[in-house]
Amino acid sequence: MLFYLDVNEVHIVLQISSLVKVKKGEIVMEGGVRYFELKQLILLSYCQAITFYLLLKSEGQPVDHHPVIARLEEIKELMNQVFSF
Repeated sequence: MLFYLDVNEVHIVLQISSLVKVKKGEIVMEGGVRYFELKQLILLSYCQAITFYLLLKSEGQPVDHHPVIARLEEIKELMNQVFSF
């Protein structure tokens, strides 16, 4: 049975958990710390999307027009923008 993972829901949960940490004072959003947190979130999103893609492939599911492909391309574009600084 295919494990269903909605990438958008995961992304929202990550944003909410980050906001909770900021409100609690666990994360200081200043200077380089903000950049590294953004970098971490992008890499985590990439890992989740690529894991789901590999799950689809391992189960023999068609991935040609699956939304995870668009999400991987979006994350790739974000990585190119953020990591080029």
